[in-house]
Amino acid sequence: MHILEAIPNSLQPDAHPGEYEIHYVIDGDLGFWVGDRNYDVRAGMTFVTQPGTLHGGVGATLRPAEWYWLRFRFPSGDNALPELSLKSTRKLKRELAALTTPLFTGSTHLRNAFARLIEEHRHPASDAPLMPRLLFHQLLLTIIRDYNRSQIAQTDPEFVSAPIQRVMHWIQQHLTEPLPRIDEIAEMAGLSESHFRRRFHEETGFSPIEYVTHQRIQRAKILLKTDSVSITTLAFNLGFQSSA
Repeated sequence: MHILEAIPNSLQPDAHPGEYEIHYVIDGDLGFWVGDRNYDVRAGMTFVTQPGTLHGGVGATLRPAEWYWLRFRFPSGDNALPELSLKSTRKLKRELAALTTPLFTGSTHLRNAFARLIEEHRHPASDAPLMPRLLFHQLLLTIIRDYNRSQIAQTDPEFVSAPIQRVMHWIQQHLTEPLPRIDEIAEMAGLSESHFRRRFHEETGFSPIEYVTHQRIQRAKILLKTDSVSITTLAFNLGFQSSA
């Protein structure tokens, strides 16, 4: 899906019994709600809803974004997924059902699995449907691995590597200053620019620019509660170009 303009009233409440729904955002962001909680699904994030779980779009609006979207169901009864044993199918089903939060960071492996799966459907080869089925199984396993990895990241402060921690600490100390060029930040981490971008996103769930913006907003929340300062003054003090 690639939406260039917001589409109101396009994400109405839905539950789709028996079907999982998976979104992986490439660019932009999507807003979903599940129960009484809203989720902001940014680029690089994965959003999974369990079968029968009521959910919808925040404000029922589809935001401008580019993303992969998949809905599927497991075979009923004691039937296995094509090309898989019943034991492996049951294991996949149990592990997907055990996801306790719908939102987590997706990996480049997941994005590649989506891209390859779509390509196989658009240009089927002589071995179809074997390859698409195997890619689908790989995609489900990657979702489970990404979820488990995200849970470790939330509970283990050692999960973020030392080079990335060094950059995160520097950003925290310089939130009010203009952000250096990405190649300068990468040098601070001792990594090439491309390697730094990939590592930073994989370990934090943000691009470097998104992380700075997020941290500035978190700092603003604290200051708005404790300081009697106007939003405009606060915005400029934190390096924003306007109060908007």
